[in-house]
Amino acid sequence: MTQYNKKKIGILLMSSLIIIGLLAHKYWSRNTTAGSDRIIANVEGCEITVDDFKEAARASLSNKYASADNLKTKFDILDDLITKKLLILEAQNKNFDKDAAFLKEIQHYWEQALIKRVLNEKLSELSLKIDVKDSEAEKEYARMRQKILAQTVILHNKKAAEELSNAADNFDETKAKYKDDIVLDEPDKWYLYGDLPRYIEDIVFDLKQGETSAPIAYGSNWMVVRVLGEEKGQIESFEKAANSIRQNIFQRKREELFEKWMTTLRSNSSIDISIKNLKKTEVK
Repeated sequence: MTQYNKKKIGILLMSSLIIIGLLAHKYWSRNTTAGSDRIIANVEGCEITVDDFKEAARASLSNKYASADNLKTKFDILDDLITKKLLILEAQNKNFDKDAAFLKEIQHYWEQALIKRVLNEKLSELSLKIDVKDSEAEKEYARMRQKILAQTVILHNKKAAEELSNAADNFDETKAKYKDDIVLDEPDKWYLYGDLPRYIEDIVFDLKQGETSAPIAYGSNWMVVRVLGEEKGQIESFEKAANSIRQNIFQRKREELFEKWMTTLRSNSSIDISIKNLKKTEVK
């Protein structure tokens, strides 16, 4: 092959490559714009996919946009996405995504998202196990109508609390006997349903006038409650209050089941605590 023919073939090959490149670019620009049928836009090499757009559209339409069929609406949604991409790129250019504080924030968000998911799943699971009976709602309603006049004494000695609990008509004399063991001696007071911690309320509101509770664990101390009087309050009818009462009972039962589950989870887990490090750690 002559030198002339080689040169001619080389020119033809080069021309062909240029033409193919131009045609490819034209086809790419006209038919795919950002890369493929699943890509709506390309921002500095970062793709905005159809799925990205749909997700943003669902969020936007529920807030401020009127209709997804409107082309202007679509451009508004896309403009928001492009703005976000540009801001992310700017942050990455400044290496903000490698900053320790940012990474800690991401970890915190990740942990919270996981906790939220497992809580939602567990609470949904527990909800299926709960049944609120009519008798429970009626009992709750009766308690809501009650007003209890009670005398409350808190002692640090259980034996003294037991003797006070069994004192009956000698309540005041027994209380005077153990005055040095008394942590708190509250004046007689009227209590409505909801005024006391739940576990105390369940005991006290089952007592009749003149009855005294058994010693109730109260932190590291012991509480003794004596009911002095009882009245019926005026509230809305059971028919009107029933749904709210059932919902309150349902929530309470679910919380109790969740606490039991958490207790089991803790007991079945390996947990080591350094009291030494806990004590010397300063909290500011």
